[in-house]
Amino acid sequence: MMQVWPVRLPRPTSEKLAADHPLLTGQRVLDALFPCVQGGTTAIPGAFGCGKTVISQSLSKYSNSDFIVYVGCFAAGTQVLRADGSPASIEDIAVGEQVLGEDGQPRDVVALPRGRETMYEVAEVAGGSDDKVPGGITFVCNATHELVVRTDQRTVVAEGNGQTVVSYFALDAAPDLLSGRTIELVSTHSRCFEHSTGGAADAQRRAAEFAAAIPDGPIDWTVEARDVERMDAEARRATHQRYAPVRVEQPSLADAAAEAGLAAPAAAAAETAYLLGLWAAGCADSDSGPTLSVRVGDEAVVQRVVAAGADGTATAHTRDGYTAVSLRSKVGQLLWAWVHKLGLSGGAKPNPAALRTETYDVREQFLAGLVDAAG
Repeated sequence: MMQVWPVRLPRPTSEKLAADHPLLTGQRVLDALFPCVQGGTTAIPGAFGCGKTVISQSLSKYSNSDFIVYVGCFAAGTQVLRADGSPASIEDIAVGEQVLGEDGQPRDVVALPRGRETMYEVAEVAGGSDDKVPGGITFVCNATHELVVRTDQRTVVAEGNGQTVVSYFALDAAPDLLSGRTIELVSTHSRCFEHSTGGAADAQRRAAEFAAAIPDGPIDWTVEARDVERMDAEARRATHQRYAPVRVEQPSLADAAAEAGLAAPAAAAAETAYLLGLWAAGCADSDSGPTLSVRVGDEAVVQRVVAAGADGTATAHTRDGYTAVSLRSKVGQLLWAWVHKLGLSGGAKPNPAALRTETYDVREQFLAGLVDAAG
């Protein structure tokens, strides 16, 4: 959506249309003192830190515009989902194709901006560490790419040093004098209530009232990739990227069940997905066949695994506090085939990305297997 054109050379036009409708910005000071028209041109001049970016962001949120364009670039090789749910490298996407948007709905590709900028790697890490999750989401984006994130609120009331302290997260906006930008970041805030003023009981009461007034819901916001390192450690640990829902349903596992000759492909796919969830969570007993180990005491899970071998044989034996069930059925064969197809064999057990476009039932059963494996 970029065109290079000499500044002093007029653009060729056949007719200049008269503006006949105001642009309602939602900001009363602008609508009253500096009215704009739809289709017109407006500039927001000002010195560093005077709020130009805040005004432009407010216009983007509240003005009666049909759409707002934010340009964000990915490095070559970054995987995106086409409208049918199939993955593709970003450099293979062409104008006119459709990709899935943040709401899981198809979006038309209207332009392919190109440029050079400092690039940042964004990776999914295990909680409380910097270790990447095996098979997790990883991509490389430009410095000004906006990440859609969520910070889970955490309100803590603590006592110490003659005061009651309330710690919580809040979204702040502050000017950056070097770049002239206004940067919004979630950071850790603290409010102290001294015991020396009114006594400890009064300080605790006022702290409790203050804590109760803090919204307990998550904070949804956006942050440019280059600004993530500005966040304090506590806020960063509580912040994660929001994932776009995938509303496309491709019954690949059910199709495989039908090819395997199973009588009820949809039900067999759901059952296989449950077994895959157990396998991915670490219940794999062996890499030489479809054998699952379940903790002794989880009888409902054991019985469900045994039932999956109803059309063949399922042998179970207990050792070292676990019940190992070996499946020699068509469902077991399907499980074994998909263990290899999804890369779940071996030591690492990543969450298979291929299931994100499966039917909702298959996805739910896979998650149920993960949960049941944890007891």
